[in-house]
Amino acid sequence: MAARWQAHAAAVTGLAVSPRGLLASCSEDGVVKVWRGAELRYAAPARGDFLTSCAFSPDGALVAAGYDGQVRRVPWQ
Repeated sequence: MAARWQAHAAAVTGLAVSPRGLLASCSEDGVVKVWRGAELRYAAPARGDFLTSCAFSPDGALVAAGYDGQVRRVPWQ
């Protein structure tokens, strides 16, 4: 059975996997989160905006979150 947990307050709209195996998620709640397994490592609001996508930089040090034609870089480490 797959694990399931409440990750966001609204629908998840994007997922990304880093080169180191971390998971980034973004949501309609306007928050980008970085996970190691089910452990939340970092969470950052994107000024209350509805996020539509997320991606890690090639080295995994940054997460980019997209919304309303804009991209926000999040140095999460």
